[in-house]
Amino acid sequence: MPITITILYAAEPDLKFDLDHFMDHHVPRVLKEFGPFGLKAFRVVQLRGSPFQPGTSQDFMFQIQQDWDTLADFQRGSEAVGEELGKHVATFSNKYPLVMYGDILKEHHL
Repeated sequence: MPITITILYAAEPDLKFDLDHFMDHHVPRVLKEFGPFGLKAFRVVQLRGSPFQPGTSQDFMFQIQQDWDTLADFQRGSEAVGEELGKHVATFSNKYPLVMYGDILKEHHL
């Protein structure tokens, strides 16, 4: 079953996140390292809060999603290169993210 990995950086007052370094250095590294293990899609979202309640505080600043054919594919990639990619987080952020996964039940692109 296809899955998505969701990586969330909390909107904490002391969060330091170098978006340029993340986009220019970490993202290409993730794509290169995870690609051979079956990474299917990758997106980076800068969260802005609720569209229904503008101006309210938000819990998270950045959301990164990775789509994979199976959890086993992600786990194989993580076993092979995950530790090194995890160490690289310190080059662009002072916080480690919340990481979750879920089954993709339906997807539709217009």
